[in-house]
Amino acid sequence: MDEGPRIVAVDDDEELRRLMVAILRRFIGSVHSFRSASSAWEYMRTSPVDILVSDVDMDGMGGLELLARVKQEFPKVRCVIVSGNPCHERPAMKSGADAFLSKPFRTRELIEALGVGSR
Repeated sequence: MDEGPRIVAVDDDEELRRLMVAILRRFIGSVHSFRSASSAWEYMRTSPVDILVSDVDMDGMGGLELLARVKQEFPKVRCVIVSGNPCHERPAMKSGADAFLSKPFRTRELIEALGVGSR
């Protein structure tokens, strides 16, 4: 039985991360969440992932660096970048993001950016 796409959600804002995870689990399925891009990267290096949803501004490795690593190592992973700063959209898209969402975003925008049907 198909369990749907495997998603990694990354945001250092705990409240927003929990909200994203709740939305993704309700509409899509399996989600692993991380507070840091480096933790998400370590997970992704050993576990298959279909979709990455990541914030940009985080301590240590940022979301754009994570995006670049993912696109280099796993080019088929769909990457959705989110940020409260719209100036990150152009660099994200140039680095291979499949979609960019400005915070705050609506549930529907997030689901549509994933490029998969809801269950």
